[in-house]
Amino acid sequence: MEKKEEVKLNEEKVEKPIYKKWWFIVGIIVIIIAIIIGIIFLTNNNEAQDNSNNTSISNTTEDSNIKEAKTLEEVEGIVSTDVESTINELNTEWENLKEEVNTYDIYLNEVEKVETYYDKIQSTTEQLCIRLYAYSANCAELILSSSKEYKDKYDDLEMINDIIYENAREEINDRIYDGILKDMEDTFYDGIIKDAEDTVSYSDWYDSRSNEYEIWYDTRSEVYEIYYDTGSDIYEFYYDLRGDVYSNDMEGANKTLQDFQEDVSKISSKGGETNTQIAEESNSSTEDNTQETKPTGKTTSNNNGLSEEFKNAMDSYESFMNEYVEFMKKYNANPTDSTLISQYSSMLQRYSEQVSAFEKWNSSDMSTEEASYYIEVQARVSQKLLEVTQ
Repeated sequence: MEKKEEVKLNEEKVEKPIYKKWWFIVGIIVIIIAIIIGIIFLTNNNEAQDNSNNTSISNTTEDSNIKEAKTLEEVEGIVSTDVESTINELNTEWENLKEEVNTYDIYLNEVEKVETYYDKIQSTTEQLCIRLYAYSANCAELILSSSKEYKDKYDDLEMINDIIYENAREEINDRIYDGILKDMEDTFYDGIIKDAEDTVSYSDWYDSRSNEYEIWYDTRSEVYEIYYDTGSDIYEFYYDLRGDVYSNDMEGANKTLQDFQEDVSKISSKGGETNTQIAEESNSSTEDNTQETKPTGKTTSNNNGLSEEFKNAMDSYESFMNEYVEFMKKYNANPTDSTLISQYSSMLQRYSEQVSAFEKWNSSDMSTEEASYYIEVQARVSQKLLEVTQ
């Protein structure tokens, strides 16, 4: 009897350590799993924070790829790299399309692909111009937030004019509007389609050529309107901001920047429509059905006593005249440049249209403030035009 009890005691002594060891192992495993989960969570969280820090100025569009400059020195590199890479991508796609669609029959079979590429040109230009708005705001914010004297800030703001208004828009004009799109006209409309006139049914040929011209013309007009209106908006922002800073009105300058940033959000939410286009749509929706031969200039007035429509028209006119003067300087310096020669007639036509539109505003319908601003714009433009004759 004593032996049985002894054996039982020995078994209990053996079982207890085994029982404790099993729970100890389970506990270790649970702790290890918890540590692994914690590490994974922290890693993902850090990556999310890194990505958040590297995101654009604002999520204006999902694919906008807007990069925010941390210093003023970074602005030019970011803008030029974006413009260059965007246009290069468009150009590469065009070269591939041109190589593939090289006969009239192939064109007929691949016309949808050609039309899709036209859509790509327009949408790419829209997205690029949205980014130009954001880069302008980013540049201005860096300048205003610096510790420099207001006179130095005034000088630094010239970057918006040089890097974005002039250089970036010039690239879009030269390489998309007068580059890819002009080459597409030569390749399709005046190339393989025109050459097929005597080899196919005239009615089919005529329809194909008319359709090609229509989509080419519409795309080119849209591209021009997008980058021209973008330039007008950015130049107006730059001009107003410099005016505030020149007067050492930092509160006014920050308000101008804030308003512009709100405009950028509005533009992106409208799917790439420029601020000028949005304003035009707004004005159009409130106009009577009666047709006017001249602008009325009687929309909601701003703080300066100028109607919004009038102010936009004046600034757009002045913006174009600055562009015209720069073009004529280049043309006068090198009148044999084939690129400038090809643009010359178009530029003169636009000049005539702008002058005509500007002069229509000169009437008794203008308020005292508008008449004063009209004269100021006229004087600045006249002074600017003198640079062409000097």
